Parts: sequence; structure tokens; C-alpha cells
Amino acid sequence: MINTIKWTTEGLGTQWSFLVEADDGVSTHIQEEIEKQIRAFEGMYSRFDETSWLRQLRDVRGEVCAQREFMEMLTLYEKFSTITGGLFTPLGAALLSDLGYDQHYKLEAKSLSARATVQSAKDVYHLISDSKLEIRDTANFDLGALGKGYLIDQLGEFLRSRGTQKYIINGGGDILHCDTKQNSKSINVGLAHPTVVNHVLGSYPITNQAIASSSSCERAWGSEHHIFDPKRKQSTEDIIATWVVCDRAVIADAIATSLFLVTPECLLKEWDFEYLIVASSGVRSSESFSKVVGK
Repeated sequence: MINTIKWTTEGLGTQWSFLVEADDGVSTHIQEEIEKQIRAFEGMYSRFDETSWLRQLRDVRGEVCAQREFMEMLTLYEKFSTITGGLFTPLGAALLSDLGYDQHYKLEAKSLSARATVQSAKDVYHLISDSKLEIRDTANFDLGALGKGYLIDQLGEFLRSRGTQKYIINGGGDILHCDTKQNSKSINVGLAHPTVVNHVLGSYPITNQAIASSSSCERAWGSEHHIFDPKRKQSTEDIIATWVVCDRAVIADAIATSLFLVTPECLLKEWDFEYLIVASSGVRSSESFSKVVGK
């Protein structure tokens, strides 16, 4: 017999919701195991928690053994960094704090001259193997631009390993859908208007795909927000919100942020994805998004 399980929980500073269809024999402990994985991931990689493994790396030099997931995330960061000319970086924790987005949520930015400089990755660390890196200088790691998407994919893999036929994982609006049944059905995802509360721009159907979004209106204060240009030491301008649809949540998550920094064409050379960009200068989208959102 197939059971449908629905629940919500908190993690990584946002709300998560789950819909899972699973056999009786495996459904009992799924919720408990998933929430355990979320807590473990946050405990390892939170830049806000002084006791997290990620924060401890600031004071480490030399060779470090690391879990596979961390090395996979850093490898992806390096790929996106190359494509964006260094604008997409895992080393922005100190600058984010100086912009006001720290563990105390001061939300008061330091003057431009007093803000931390984001070092080049090659000056801070070197990937030696798939389980080891060398840290050369203070590592102000922040994995927020793709960490949540990576965890969503991990949870999806876990659910598939338990034989689930259908699931929807929603991590703070980033969604992964899977339906392995023969007549799988799409789900419609509302595209929340970035500046008008309780309004949507439209809805986009996804089937066995991920959708991620990012907005300069969320986690914003004064003239700053959480997406930054490391070279200018300031929050990005013009782009208001982005949505990305592709096969993996981690790639959708990373591209949604990267679109604040580079054009879609730069990224389409490497990945297949659909996109919507809302900017103060206008709206850009791939063809499939243009069908559901009026320009």
C-alpha cells in the first residue's frame, strides 16, 4: 500500500515542505531521516554557527580531509567562478558580514573602504583530490549560493534510494519534483511577484525537474541585499529576481544567483536551462517562460 506523507520543517534559515509517496514499509522513518540530514548539513556548513565545521576552517592551514559533498560543492563553485570571471565565489562570508548580513543580523553596512576584500580562490585553497584540500589563507567560506540546492538533490537521492515513486521537496521556494510513475504529471509552480505581496507573475509547469529563484527583495536592507559583486564590494544592481528550471536543484540554485552577475548566454554554453529575469531595465526570458509570463 502507498502512503502519502506531508510535513513542514525548518532548516538553513528557511521553511521546508515535503510531499512523499512511499510504500508502507519505508514510509515510517522517512520524515525523521530527512530532518536528521537537514540538521547535519546545517551543522556542518552554516556560516552563522561558530561551532560548524565550515567556520572552523577559517583558522586552519595546510592539508584538510573533507567530506565528498563539500568537495563536490567547491568543485561546482570553481566551475561557476571560471564562467563568471570570479564573480561567483564561495569566499564571500566576510564581505557579507561587512555588508550587514552576519550571524547577528546587524543589517548595517560598513563603509566601502572598510569592507573585506574577497580573495581569489587560488590564493586561499587548492583542491588536491576528491577528499582533500590545502588551505593557504583565511577561508571565509559561504556556500549559500548553491548549498541549499545541493541538499535538495541529496534528499531527492535519498528518497529514490528508499524506492519512493513520487516526491516534491520545497526548500524555501526552491523545488525538486520527481514522479516515476508511468503517467507522471507536472506540477504548476507559482512565480511570486518580487515587489507586490500576494501577487504572482504566472505559473510554470515542471515535471521531474527543479526550479530555483533568487530575489534582491529578500534579505534586503538599506541599499544592500544578499547577492553581491565581490569586485565592487557591493550588492548587485538592476536585477530584481530570477527563476531557473533545469534537471538538478543545485545547478538551478547556482544559476539563479549567477544571473545577477552575468548574462544567460554565458551560462547556456555550459548548461541547458530555462530562465526568467526581472530587472529594473526590463524582463528577459527563455521561450518557455515567455509563454507563461507576459513581457
